[in-house]
Amino acid sequence: VAVAWAQRHPDDVAAFLAIFDPSLPEPRELEYRVVRADGAPRWFRTRVFPVRNTAGGIDRLSGVTEDITPRKEAELEVKSHRAFERFIMNLCTAFVNMPADSVRETFEGALGELATMIDADRAAIFVIDDKTDVLAVKYSWARDAASSGPTYTEFAFAKDNPLRERILREGLLRVDDVETLPAELGEVRRRLIANNVGSFIDLPLVRRGKLVGLYG
Repeated sequence: VAVAWAQRHPDDVAAFLAIFDPSLPEPRELEYRVVRADGAPRWFRTRVFPVRNTAGGIDRLSGVTEDITPRKEAELEVKSHRAFERFIMNLCTAFVNMPADSVRETFEGALGELATMIDADRAAIFVIDDKTDVLAVKYSWARDAASSGPTYTEFAFAKDNPLRERILREGLLRVDDVETLPAELGEVRRRLIANNVGSFIDLPLVRRGKLVGLYG
């Protein structure tokens, strides 16, 4: 089992194997990742205790392993939220008295940092034309691997678009697989697929209660 798992988690393997080293005299514990056969990640904690014989030597190892996935995921989520909050505070500070010729560079740098936080390939700030309801890219960022593919710069976003209503209502629009978009969004799905978009997260940019753009 350790060999099969080691092929999936090279970063955790050395520590995982070391915890069972019979030459180590102290009790120890380790939190580590495992990917199940179905691809689902899980977190475990193993505690190991050396058991000594009458001569004082280590006779065997005893221990217990528990699944700590819910607790670990909660910790990681809190850590991610705190990192995001710190980033936003730093960004707001950076925008104070910013020279006009630095706005694009700062926005695109911020997009890159935010995208990196959630392991996204691309990020953009879109603005909505109030007359035409066209969603257009204002600032954008892409990883090197993604930048070679097509990038849409305009997107029809009519007021009766179900996605528009949903993002205003929920404050977040997350689609894990664009293939699952409903039939009435067939054109949206086609455009996304044509631009190599497999999944996306959008946040609304609202001014005076009105949707004026998206961070995507």
